[in-house]
Order: sequence, then C-alpha cells, then structure tokens
Amino acid sequence: MNYKIQKGDKFKCIKTFKMECGEVAYTKGKEYISEVKGSIKDNQNFIRHEMNDVDNFFEHFKLIK
Repeated sequence: MNYKIQKGDKFKCIKTFKMECGEVAYTKGKEYISEVKGSIKDNQNFIRHEMNDVDNFFEHFKLIK
C-alpha cells in the first residue's frame, strides 16, 4: 500500500476487519478516525492500532474527506 495514514484521516469500514487471532478490530459500516499518524483507533479504542502497510487495507476501508 502506498497510502500512509495521517493524523485526522477519517475512514469508513466497508468490510469487517479481523486480526490474525480472530478478534474483530473494525466493524463494517462504522467510521474510524486516526488520532496518531499511521494508526486508526479500533473497536477497543486503542489509538495506536498500526494499519500502514496492511496489504488489503482498501478492501476494508474507504477514506472519507
């Protein structure tokens, strides 16, 4: 992925994102905001969930302007 997440970016989850352990980190239909460069706040309100360089990022998220 060439796009790098910036602080303040807002995304809509278009496909539920599960972590390798099977836990749902992001839910389809919800909107998420980046409070820290390179990360998006997740369902557990962890603001440093690193999402840069996730191969299928734009299969799960749409950037909202």
